Amino acid sequence: MTPQILLFTGPPSSSSVVESCCTITEFEPPFLHLFDLPPPPTTSPSISSTAPPLLTAWRSLAFIRQPLHTGLTQCHAASLLTFSNGAFFTTADVTGLDGDVSRDTAATASQDLLTQFCEYSIMHTMPVPLDSQSLLDVTADSFTTSILSDDGAPIAHPRHLSDLEDVPSARKVIALQPQTISLNLIVGVLSVAQPRTVTTRWGTSLSLVEVLVGDDTATGFAVTFWVPQAEVAKSPVVALRRQDVVLLENVALHVFRNKVYGQSLRRGLTKLHLLWRADGSGYYSSRSLRARGENPQREKTRIVKDWVIRFVGLDPQTRTSTSTRAGVSWDRPPDDSQ
Repeated sequence: MTPQILLFTGPPSSSSVVESCCTITEFEPPFLHLFDLPPPPTTSPSISSTAPPLLTAWRSLAFIRQPLHTGLTQCHAASLLTFSNGAFFTTADVTGLDGDVSRDTAATASQDLLTQFCEYSIMHTMPVPLDSQSLLDVTADSFTTSILSDDGAPIAHPRHLSDLEDVPSARKVIALQPQTISLNLIVGVLSVAQPRTVTTRWGTSLSLVEVLVGDDTATGFAVTFWVPQAEVAKSPVVALRRQDVVLLENVALHVFRNKVYGQSLRRGLTKLHLLWRADGSGYYSSRSLRARGENPQREKTRIVKDWVIRFVGLDPQTRTSTSTRAGVSWDRPPDDSQ
């Protein structure tokens, strides 16, 4: 007959709890025999060459969570590694540190590379010839944006909509130079980088705003906008939120370090329209996107909307109490992470 074992357990009284007695480092011989475990190794009291046994480490967690301050500052709210694409260039590619070099050397190299990119990007916003107009006149109207709601004027349908997977390779973009390739894209906003302010040789202060976008075919495509520093606060590009679905008309393609990125065209040729937003302030509402009918723009908007809801989290500052429990950000690591 199989023997029966009864274990009577219960919490001790608080007065009899001693912390040293509540910590188990090894099992007693009866339990070793019961669990069929090998006996603990015997070591010399003077020198111990064996590692301590692997036991579960327990610790107390506070009921009120406190943020972990790591001292690191990221340009994008979302993790860039999540949306990385080797064929697309982003400014985050030049701000990372290389593990093979020292921190100071890597930081200097990153700053030099970022300066090269800013000079290269500004060059494409200048008219020809450059002497006839100052850089301030060029950048003040380098792009036009519009944030439309349901009450706004109808959006003119672009002749052709492209998916991000249709973005040509860097080799093809270079082969067509000096011609400029421009695309019409319906994409979801992954993150909006903090504006980077630069001062030109003419003394003009400009801010570089990079928007990281994606759709159901590819992710990690960056579109850069140059905004006069005095207009950054009211720029609709900065007002974009994560999970927004936007229509970008006439986005120019350029190549830097053999990677493709997007940039707004000068003189208002590039337009930005807010098609859908989670709070219902976009051109399309969630109900209107469920309507039947052959409309490529609306159908693409619906597909991208479903994609961002599934794979892209809301901004923490735009959350409602019912969106997630206690308003916890989806991309925030656990408070006890190291």
